[in-house]
Amino acid sequence: MSTLHQVASAKDGETFISIGPVTIHKQFNPKTAKNNKIFSSVVLKSGSDEMFMTMWETAAEWKLPLGETLTLRGRFTKNTFNGSASLNCDELSKPEGAVAVKPEDIQKPVEKPTIKECLETGLRAADYMIRKERPELSEAAFTFAANAMLQGAKAE
Repeated sequence: MSTLHQVASAKDGETFISIGPVTIHKQFNPKTAKNNKIFSSVVLKSGSDEMFMTMWETAAEWKLPLGETLTLRGRFTKNTFNGSASLNCDELSKPEGAVAVKPEDIQKPVEKPTIKECLETGLRAADYMIRKERPELSEAAFTFAANAMLQGAKAE
């Protein structure tokens, strides 16, 4: 069994089969990533050590008991992201007190608009500026609306 301190001082890519004792400080609801894999983020604490863990696929299907101190068993890989150590968890045995996540609680990925939809939104914004007798702003309105839609804003 490895502690969070041992994990933090390990080399990137090193794997562990059990980590503990750790306290589940926070867990975010599962989401669907851009690669269509389900993931859930967890903040683990042990004494003065704190570490971020990302659970993937079947591991993300468990809602861990908050505030409980337990030993996690599965497959954990240490990595460093932006200078801080974190864990990836691909497999997880059911922890004591954990419950399965309901399928409706898994957030689906944001749908990306097509280029055609972005262009049409930009044209509508440019047309609106022309109808409001501000043609000098139509180019800026087109660019702004098309880029906003491309970045996930909804056209209403």
